Amino acid sequence: MAHTDLILLNWKSLVDLISSSKEAPVLIDGRSLKLAQIVFVARYGGKTSVSQACLSRVSQSAQDVTDNLEAGNTIYGVNTGIGGSANTRTSEVDGLQQAIMRLLNCGILADTDAQNDELSGGQGSVPASSSTASNGRSMLIDRLPALARSRLSDAALGVTTVMPLTWVRSAMLVRANSLSHGISGVRVKLLTNLVKLLEQNIIPEVPLRGSISASGDLIPLSYVANLLQGSPAIRVSIQSNGTKKLVGADVALEEAGISPIEFAPKEALALVNGTAFSAGAAALILHDVHLSIVLAQMLTAMAVEALHGTRESFDPYFAQVRPHPGQEEIAQNISSFLWKSQLVREEIGSSDSNLPQDRYSLRTVPQWLGPEIEKLVLAHEQVVTECNSITDNPLMAPDGRVMQGGNFQATTITSAMDTTRNSLQMGGRMLFHQLTEMMNPPTSNGLPPNLTADEPSCDFLMKGMDVAAASYTSELAFLSHGVTPFVMNAEQSNQSLNSLALISARYTQTALDIFTHLTSTMLVAVCQALDLRAIQRDFLDSFAGTFDRETEKWTNKWLEGGSEVQKDARIRLWIGFLSKFSGSASLDSSERFQSIMVSLCGSARGLVPTHHYEGLAQLYQELDQWTSRLAASAQSLYATTLDQHSASHTLPYLGFASKAMYSFVREAQQVPFLRKQQLPGRSRESVFMGGKRGDTLGTYISRIYGALQRGSHLPVVIECLEDAHTRRKARGAREAKL
Repeated sequence: MAHTDLILLNWKSLVDLISSSKEAPVLIDGRSLKLAQIVFVARYGGKTSVSQACLSRVSQSAQDVTDNLEAGNTIYGVNTGIGGSANTRTSEVDGLQQAIMRLLNCGILADTDAQNDELSGGQGSVPASSSTASNGRSMLIDRLPALARSRLSDAALGVTTVMPLTWVRSAMLVRANSLSHGISGVRVKLLTNLVKLLEQNIIPEVPLRGSISASGDLIPLSYVANLLQGSPAIRVSIQSNGTKKLVGADVALEEAGISPIEFAPKEALALVNGTAFSAGAAALILHDVHLSIVLAQMLTAMAVEALHGTRESFDPYFAQVRPHPGQEEIAQNISSFLWKSQLVREEIGSSDSNLPQDRYSLRTVPQWLGPEIEKLVLAHEQVVTECNSITDNPLMAPDGRVMQGGNFQATTITSAMDTTRNSLQMGGRMLFHQLTEMMNPPTSNGLPPNLTADEPSCDFLMKGMDVAAASYTSELAFLSHGVTPFVMNAEQSNQSLNSLALISARYTQTALDIFTHLTSTMLVAVCQALDLRAIQRDFLDSFAGTFDRETEKWTNKWLEGGSEVQKDARIRLWIGFLSKFSGSASLDSSERFQSIMVSLCGSARGLVPTHHYEGLAQLYQELDQWTSRLAASAQSLYATTLDQHSASHTLPYLGFASKAMYSFVREAQQVPFLRKQQLPGRSRESVFMGGKRGDTLGTYISRIYGALQRGSHLPVVIECLEDAHTRRKARGAREAKL
């Protein structure tokens, strides 16, 4: 399946689930769980229901455990030790399950109440010792509480020890789905209680770290397991009188009317010995990455327009002779996104710059990003398969065998997440180079340096954004490395191979956040670039007539050969003006237009036949006047065009996707075209025109970042992707008829 088809199908499924008036529950049957359903349950509180067809097999599986024990058979983790201690034997089968819980509830969860107490300087403070205040060492000791508070403040600024609740919800759903297969040896009551917890949003706090995803996500899943037991040590966030409060699992279950579970043989092991946290987190992350990669394609289309690029790079011919499906899909999407653009160069092989073709950051995007979407399709299949798999050990096979293997090894998820993280790095590097090329006149086809709309000598508008983008891109590159080279031999050297899947998923989430930093920065920058390009077009369209009329005054007088020769001279001089205009974006406007016209004056002299040189003084005088008039006229008109510019001037030039995303930024998010405005009086403070006092570049980028994090842009992304999909299908139908 193509990446675009996959995204649209997944999106439609999610929208249908959210908007369904009947609120049909997601069916847990062990085999049919979809990515959209996981997102629906984890993020939107979607209802779930265990398939009745599963219950008899689940019940029989639990009975199989009992029958094997009564027959005196040895079952790993039921009457043997676990892991490196599997050589031990016990008849205390119930006590063994509790031993598993004790050893696994070892994760770190920051004490929120103690943190708050320290931050407020409350009871956690140690009183100063007045009797030893003169002693330097004692003074330092007296200051330690304040230093501790400072460290806790640092932690509160973004370091967390708690798993996102949406990840916990997704893990509970995936674990229930796995148990519903009916070969894990758990009772129906345990499965239905797990689903009840999900239904009533009784979700435990789970440590973020501690899993190596080898014998499954043991430590995180043990907190879900102990919630089922009603352990008071497990903290649960519940709603009470409209406010959230943390209570123990015993209180949470009692208030919900759910009876605690007393684990039967194998049930604790069956709960913790699986890949649910890795797979559940991966599903949510992959959903977001799919859409972020589409946004990267839309930003590329916007960059093509901003950089006055060409559609040629996305011509179907390239895929015909190199038929990689991802390359073809990316090219078709971007080509569709550019539909109706007035800013792209239609003349194949021509350019205002010295290059006859676009730079690599635009020209090779289909070849650069194409393999990544192919890998994301594979990652999607891997994650969905894992979410519908049985991943504990041992398994109670329907034919009566007790099967011992390694389905808990989550390397499939590691592969999917390492791949996904690298795709973000590849997309980020691509966007970074597009961004930096827009900032730099030698590579931007004439955009002003740093995308300033003011005089370049005293305004360096987006230079800081360039630096920040380099930081984001470097961090993405650092995070792109796979995790498996860092495997450690764990648990009495028993777990010599461990997938580190949850670690990979966590860092993929981090990479996605950094990628969103980068796309937010790029979106603000490319909208600025599109405005500047539209201003240039408006100016040149208005100035062309003035230039032609003023030039005609002396060409008719001094050039021989008739009107065609004179017209050709005016065209050549206008082409010269366009070239000089594009190449002088780093100059302030007063110097810029004077420099352009002085340079053209030399070209104009070369057009005059030599026998006119007896009137050289008069010719020079007229050309000097021509130079001065047009320089002054150009400077005045450019300033007027700049002052009168608004979003309504830019929109008609834009392609389909650029128009939609530009409107999202300018209208929905109220991020203006950025020009400085000096405040009245003696204040040296400046603000942005159309902005509020105190607004900074960071204010606007943060606004876009927040919108992207909330998914406010997704209807725009899906609308453009659906349009591209429709055009691709129509193109395919036309080609099939040929």
